[in-house]
Amino acid sequence: MKVTGIINMIKNRFARESVYNKADYWNAKAKELEGDAVSLWPNNNLNRLYEKEHMRFYDEFLNNITNLKAADLGCGTGNVTRIIAKYGANVTGFDFSEETIKIAKKRSEGISNIFFVVESVFNFYYPDEYDIINCRTCLTVACKDANELTVVLKNISSSLKSGGKCIIIEPIHKGFLHRVLNIDLEEFVSLMEQAGLEIKTIRQMHFVPVRLILSYFNIPMFITEPIYHIGQWIMHTLGWKWGDYKAIYAEKK
Repeated sequence: MKVTGIINMIKNRFARESVYNKADYWNAKAKELEGDAVSLWPNNNLNRLYEKEHMRFYDEFLNNITNLKAADLGCGTGNVTRIIAKYGANVTGFDFSEETIKIAKKRSEGISNIFFVVESVFNFYYPDEYDIINCRTCLTVACKDANELTVVLKNISSSLKSGGKCIIIEPIHKGFLHRVLNIDLEEFVSLMEQAGLEIKTIRQMHFVPVRLILSYFNIPMFITEPIYHIGQWIMHTLGWKWGDYKAIYAEKK
């Protein structure tokens, strides 16, 4: 990453509550960056490891979904949209960034069970329509406070069929590490339950100290991978709840 890019990234970080939840920010990233860095971190090698980590979580809960109807909110370049499609569901990716959706469509050419829509998560409301709804790095960027999150979660719950699956993989934090939404995991989970979503599993992902070391520069894989695995071992073996992201699986009550 160039020096100017680092300076801009720092500026955006300090102004995150008024930057990250705007389509212009993500449109610019889509034009300027390459690979998964468009929607994730500048270190694409770390992004690949995180993608594998997320895949293991999806593998647990997205079985036997052939021909079911799914929505991927804040789909970005469509990585998870394509994952869900591989499991056999008919999936629509929603994102408010037109430029990012253009990339998603290009990368998904020839896949017949994928569709994309330019739409904000705040406009997502399709009562009893979906069997599966996925949110990855969307809600904590889009929602400024608990009130906005409450509205979105209720719309997600309303859009799920009875017994429908909800997967949320988000950087949920209160304090320094928060993105736009500044609440802790306990409050986040409470709001999900109030919206009618029954929590089944919560898992810590992306050991924070390692993420802070590796994410901002495109470090070679031979350095990135061993440091990543050391962090994973520390977090899971010692039981430290220092995951940057939280993976939550819930079902509509």
